[in-house]
Amino acid sequence: MAWWDDRVFIVELPVSPLHEDLVGGIRRAITDATGTGRTHLARHGAPNIGNRATLPDDINARIAFLLPDESFGPVEDLPGAVLPPGFSWPIFHTLKVEIGVSQGWGPPIQQQGQAGHGTLNEKADAWRQCPGVDYVLSIHVSQGVEVREYRLDSIVGGQFAVPNMPHADIDNNTVVRFDARRLLGIPPGGNLPVGFNDPVQFNLFDVVDPIIQRRRRAIRLERAIRAQVVAAAAADDGQPPRRRQRRQ
Repeated sequence: MAWWDDRVFIVELPVSPLHEDLVGGIRRAITDATGTGRTHLARHGAPNIGNRATLPDDINARIAFLLPDESFGPVEDLPGAVLPPGFSWPIFHTLKVEIGVSQGWGPPIQQQGQAGHGTLNEKADAWRQCPGVDYVLSIHVSQGVEVREYRLDSIVGGQFAVPNMPHADIDNNTVVRFDARRLLGIPPGGNLPVGFNDPVQFNLFDVVDPIIQRRRRAIRLERAIRAQVVAAAAADDGQPPRRRQRRQ
């Protein structure tokens, strides 16, 4: 969900099994890739950050009640991590994850104008304006799983490091990499926790493909069941109704 102009918009249907499986898979992959689990990089789920007194009204209007699919940031009081002004540890998120199944990419950022609420492009553009956010990982898998795409936006000083970067297909060579210090909110040259991997990386195909294969099997099964129902109905068409036998 998201809040714009005093109205709540449903921007993704969280009840979708495919959506929830993708969120869970990415969540586990990032946590496992750190090398120290959740000891140093916390999972914050999908909270809103609320209005921040240190942000102008127009930015608050875009991000205060925008809900990501997952958020990550340094654990509370992590040595070396620097909180953005006006933020507390639970809402200090260096990585936002957005997954679209019912929602796709939408128009390019520079063409958004009055584009529909909740597209992946629009949400990435909103999160780049949130202090502390260094990365936005966006993933689109269509409901019928014909499409699997991603984009990892790096944000520097509130701007995309690569403006208008296109999304790309997820193939078996798709490796997602994060700078460890940026994930932990530690300035360049600062000491990393012992055992924390640098870079933090994982193969996105290995996460997404098993989920897609399960979804394809489910789709085939659903189609087979529907075909059986249709065939049974056709076989019964025109036949007299069966009389119920009385119990003896």
